[in-house]
Amino acid sequence: MGLGQDIKDFLTTGGVTDSIFIGEAPERPAACIVVTPTGGMGSKRTMSGAASNAPIEHVRIQLRVRAADYAACSNLMTQAYNLLSGMPERTLNSRRYYYASAVQ
Repeated sequence: MGLGQDIKDFLTTGGVTDSIFIGEAPERPAACIVVTPTGGMGSKRTMSGAASNAPIEHVRIQLRVRAADYAACSNLMTQAYNLLSGMPERTLNSRRYYYASAVQ
């Protein structure tokens, strides 16, 4: 599992009930979210190779939402945005995430 699966799991456990896909979506269902991992900033390197001083990755995702109409699409995107922009420090599928910062 990777970043896309982590975000999919986080959105699902946060209450998003529409279909969530990673990378691309099939033609159906009409309402869905697509989570696409994209290039982020470079890693932060430390002076020690010890496990407690591992590099910090600055990852980034893109969310794309579609729905039957604009209002439904906007509501679904707002729900996902609110979950991610307020995400506290947590571990998802054995990876530690320190914060999430929304970019529109």
